[in-house]
Amino acid sequence: MTITKDEIAVWVFSLPVEVNKIKNTFNYLLSINTLIKCLVSEELLIPEKVIFLGNEGRNREIALGFNYSSELISFKIVEYLKQEINSDISTPMVINGRTKLFIDGEYKLMNDIMSVEIDFNSVEPRFVISTYSDCWVPIDREDAFQVDLSIDASKRLEKCLDRIDNELFVIDRFPNIDEECVGMYILPQKGNRVYTESPLSRLIMNENVLKYIWKNRNDYRV
Repeated sequence: MTITKDEIAVWVFSLPVEVNKIKNTFNYLLSINTLIKCLVSEELLIPEKVIFLGNEGRNREIALGFNYSSELISFKIVEYLKQEINSDISTPMVINGRTKLFIDGEYKLMNDIMSVEIDFNSVEPRFVISTYSDCWVPIDREDAFQVDLSIDASKRLEKCLDRIDNELFVIDRFPNIDEECVGMYILPQKGNRVYTESPLSRLIMNENVLKYIWKNRNDYRV
């Protein structure tokens, strides 16, 4: 598994203007609550800090300091945001935390795997889920096999993104569920999946082989 400073893959979800904090505070808080629950329930992002992105790099960082259930984490974040409703939160916020991954036969909590940027204050409310790791694919970018890791992580990723599609008022998204995106980020994406593209796969130059590995990942063993 490799981790980079740049985005490996990105999902962008656009929501209706009614989610805008100024337009409807209730929908604003409800949407954030739902989003956090989706991420935490699959343990893809267990929030540890919220960063309010200020102008000219003047960011404000809030350490959350807890590690509880998805319901309690989302409740605590929403309760904190309620206190900030009347303040000037006119910039996006980023939530960082840890991700549960199956590594070397056991689950570990890893930093710098995912983040979510939320901008519900704009005219076009949206949030962006970014991953900085290739843990979702059976061959990492250094050609090391990580089948068990990718099987577990990718299933939870797909389940989480599917739930977001179903439970939030998504009016547009990138990539679309059947859209293939190659070359925009480090790894190819299609809908809620990430695909392998390592130096080895570029040498093979056989898309069918890569699709076979992914499609049969539950049976593929090294």
